[in-house]
Amino acid sequence: MWGLSSTYVDSGKFADAGALYTAALLAPLSTKLGPEDPWGNVKIPRLENLSHHTPDSSGWIDVPSNFSMPESYSSLVGLPVVGLSGEGSSTFTMENTYLSVDCGSFEQTKYPGENNATNFLQTNYTKLEELVPGQVWFNKSEEDPWGRVDDGSIRASFFLDTTRSFPWGFYEGSDHDTFIGRLDGFIGHYNTSLVSEAELNTQRELLYVSQYAIGGDSDALGLNIARCALSQHHVEAMIQCNGSRCATTKLRTSATDTRSTTLTGFEHGTIMAGFAERFPKAVAFNVGSSPTEIFISNTSSIPFVQQVGHLSTAAAFTDLSKLSPELFSRRLSLVINTYYQLSMQPTGYFGGLSGNLSAYGPDTLPATDLNAYLPTNLSATDHTFMDWYTVFEANIQDIDSPFIGATSTANTTHKKEIFVCNFAWFSLLIASSSVILLTGSIALLLKRMTIGPEMFGYVSSMTYENPHVKIPAGGSMLDAMERARLLKDIEVCVGDVEGNEGVGHIALAAGVPVRKLERERLYC
Repeated sequence: MWGLSSTYVDSGKFADAGALYTAALLAPLSTKLGPEDPWGNVKIPRLENLSHHTPDSSGWIDVPSNFSMPESYSSLVGLPVVGLSGEGSSTFTMENTYLSVDCGSFEQTKYPGENNATNFLQTNYTKLEELVPGQVWFNKSEEDPWGRVDDGSIRASFFLDTTRSFPWGFYEGSDHDTFIGRLDGFIGHYNTSLVSEAELNTQRELLYVSQYAIGGDSDALGLNIARCALSQHHVEAMIQCNGSRCATTKLRTSATDTRSTTLTGFEHGTIMAGFAERFPKAVAFNVGSSPTEIFISNTSSIPFVQQVGHLSTAAAFTDLSKLSPELFSRRLSLVINTYYQLSMQPTGYFGGLSGNLSAYGPDTLPATDLNAYLPTNLSATDHTFMDWYTVFEANIQDIDSPFIGATSTANTTHKKEIFVCNFAWFSLLIASSSVILLTGSIALLLKRMTIGPEMFGYVSSMTYENPHVKIPAGGSMLDAMERARLLKDIEVCVGDVEGNEGVGHIALAAGVPVRKLERERLYC
């Protein structure tokens, strides 16, 4: 209802939504697969994609840390979070509602052109109306769903419509009260006097009508027609933030927002018509299929045809019927929800938001936030849309924030390094360090006191043919270890064997006169 007042009753902000939608489509694949959108808003995965995971006792399902396809998320854009400290680790929950479609197999037919032409420049609008009658494009000859080429309008390669009317629609007839009841049910006010239980459980049908190339070298086009059931899902997400970088870690069905999944904002005719008219033309292009359809055909590629030169019809138009109905539904849900979410209030997505939390309104939950902007005797969940909308719209006109903010309480953890002494290990460290220090000190002292060179390896090897070692002759055939055992009682020393000369000579000696080494004496 905020979007109805801020965007859909005044189309000026559709240009902003289109620019952001284009940026989201053109984002790198790593961003589309990541937990945040290009502006740092946290993305919410699709709960349906996690159905094979087992929930815990509280209904929470763990969200994988990475996804292989963008359509694993409910939207290419996330939800802005205001109030994070930017430091530490924060955990909180947030509510979210997203749209989803469930489409059947495509019906394929030849393009309805004048005089059997198969070119969108020669559309037979009467035949097109017979093929896909709808409530938005109810007079296709006056309001061309493809966009008129002759008046410079932005063209479309697909269009959306609905087979059911809505309040203040063109063909609502005697069903006006029923559609008012469905709109009230979307808000959370179930008036059984206006709408039956069966009607409340009936999903709105959307028509998806797309141009595609029949194939070959021909310029002939055909139509792909898909009929889709529209629904919305109310979920609660567990968000984990490190500083200002956030990701969804768990997901479950909302416990506070228990509104019907079958009723959406498209129950309001202005939103349904505005979305159907603007979404197919959100990205301007000239030839072939729109970037939206190219993205749907392959969500891992750039949504433009990467070819230099003139494009053939077969290369320019994509055939979405090659996708399975389930995969097409997931991808169409992704792009529909992306544009719908952006159109609610596009100026709230690209950062720079005020940190003043009071600017976003009183503490509310999304299921009942409308009531915070209404008098106490006039709640949206207890009164019909006609009773409260005028008051609500008047009350929000002077709000400066780009959206009504829902409130959540976060648990924030700041981590610091703390050093704690374990005295047993500290004592062992001191003891071992003291021993090492003492040993090193003694080694330095002994090194200082020692005058002779380091000669000792296998000492016995220095007794072979040594003229200064007086031992019995022979034994040259003995190995070093055997010779050492035989000489175990011989006293040897390192000394000056030329003690009477002017220049001394250091050698290993035994049984000969030896002069002690002296610091000031010269040795050769």
